[in-house]
Amino acid sequence: EGPAMHKRKIHTSPSKKVRQLSQDAKVPESRSKIAIRSGQDSAVPVSGTVPQWIARLRDATKQQSSFDIITALHALKALNVPMSVIAENKLAIEVRELKKNSNKGVASLAGSLVEEWKERFKAEAKEGKRVKKTATVTKQKPAGPPLLSLGEDAISALLKFVDILHLILLKRSCRYFKRGSGDLPGLCDAVIKARRRGLPEECQLKKVSSVTALLWYEKRRSLKLGGCCDCSVVLSAAQVLACGSCSHWLPESHQARFAPPEKQQDSPPEGYCAVSRGCAAAHIGLVDNKGTMHLVGDNAYSQLGRTDAPLANVPSPLPLRRRVKEIASGAKHTAVVTTCGAVYTWGNGANGRLGHGSCGVETAPRRVDSIQHVAVHVSAGSGHTAVVLANGDLLTCGRGGRGGLGSGNCQDKLSPLPVAALQGKFVLDVACGFSHTLAVLLTGALYVCGAGGDGQLGLGHLDDVAFPTKAPVPGQVVAAAAGQEHSVALTSQGRVYICGRQRADGRLGAKLEESLTSTQWQRILHGVKAEEVFCGGAHTVVRANDGSIFSFGTGTSGQLGHGGNTCASLSHNPTPVLTVSQLD
Repeated sequence: EGPAMHKRKIHTSPSKKVRQLSQDAKVPESRSKIAIRSGQDSAVPVSGTVPQWIARLRDATKQQSSFDIITALHALKALNVPMSVIAENKLAIEVRELKKNSNKGVASLAGSLVEEWKERFKAEAKEGKRVKKTATVTKQKPAGPPLLSLGEDAISALLKFVDILHLILLKRSCRYFKRGSGDLPGLCDAVIKARRRGLPEECQLKKVSSVTALLWYEKRRSLKLGGCCDCSVVLSAAQVLACGSCSHWLPESHQARFAPPEKQQDSPPEGYCAVSRGCAAAHIGLVDNKGTMHLVGDNAYSQLGRTDAPLANVPSPLPLRRRVKEIASGAKHTAVVTTCGAVYTWGNGANGRLGHGSCGVETAPRRVDSIQHVAVHVSAGSGHTAVVLANGDLLTCGRGGRGGLGSGNCQDKLSPLPVAALQGKFVLDVACGFSHTLAVLLTGALYVCGAGGDGQLGLGHLDDVAFPTKAPVPGQVVAAAAGQEHSVALTSQGRVYICGRQRADGRLGAKLEESLTSTQWQRILHGVKAEEVFCGGAHTVVRANDGSIFSFGTGTSGQLGHGGNTCASLSHNPTPVLTVSQLD
């Protein structure tokens, strides 16, 4: 009989001949498209993939269809399924159970298939052991990021701008940077030793570890710049100086010049060591030398961590179980990093800017549990938050409407997620503008993303960018600051570069009467070696290496400290608004 007649007999009635064929495991099925040739099972042509036949075998087993089971087993035998697939799908266990099937054909075929797989497994295991014995195993050094191509001297120069706590965390968590003669932990040790040698005598005589003494000294020796949208703050070893309007913290008669705020009756006697930054914020956070934070300003969304008043005229302490290292102020929220590397956020959670997986309001500091690694820096924009980890990754969350999260799209993120484009590049610091983000890399490169309609990205165009892009800043960037419509970069040589929009207010350093947009990075403050930069909403503050303070831009709230409520630009011979003698 031909194939057609043979097929018709199988589908019409289960005759004795058909039952005998099925018991001998030689019954084909029309749907299977398998041509079984007696005595030549290894040459069976099969259509369909291994996953498809595994699924068919499981369906047939459930329906207890002997014909379908036999067809599927023949197909799996002909396809020569890899042992990895068999182990992954636990296929041997399922086929071994079929050996107990009441149908002799199914049981016989299942048994032979299991034995075949067993022999193949033994052969592959034996071959693997032989290869492992004879092969010469050579440990390859991890390639790692290309940053070590800069050379040890260049990296050491960049590391001098990293705060000591970040340096210690960097040393502990970045062993994978070893490559060839380059050793980042070794460089960290060298920088720490160099800074320790510069400690004053009274610091070296303290009966504490050298690292603790270095932390204690560096907290007090350096000036710190900070503030909010229309307020500027300078922290010195001895006092807090502020100017501008921060929700009545400063009386109107003292807003136009840098001066100690009168309303400080609750300030700690040991002084402050850190101040928040926020170009879109209307509140300020201060951290004292015991790690306690003090908040003042607008509290409409509980961004001060309290619910008793919509406004705070005096910095009031906000208790937290951990010591605070750094604090950032967003438009309606606050974020901090503790000395142990944990991140806490609170305030308005719209768009997921708090990173808790929701958009609700948090009236008290709440830890961001999704961040499992040690954090070293945090920055907050109008509606987004960015966190730098000790391993060099950058996490972002919140509003992504103009690409400020760097995720390649404009979608909001309710929890902090790594910026994939910057993984492996090692981010040192981050600065959030109103709707854009600046990331400083250990290599000295500056990557930007987000809103670019005012030229604040410095990429030569006015388009928004959702994917982090390297900005063409001359030199190696060690710090950056972001305002609402402008950005500032500081290089390792102390040069200051700026880009963005100037609305006849001098924020780019040009003449006051000029309204311009600069999509290119322009150098300002020629002849001044800068060490720190800060951007408010529409003004900029720069600290020189001798402690002098320069400010320019919008001054309608007295935030420039020039003594008036007018805007100010830079001239060819800029005059500092504060000098070292005034800060002592």
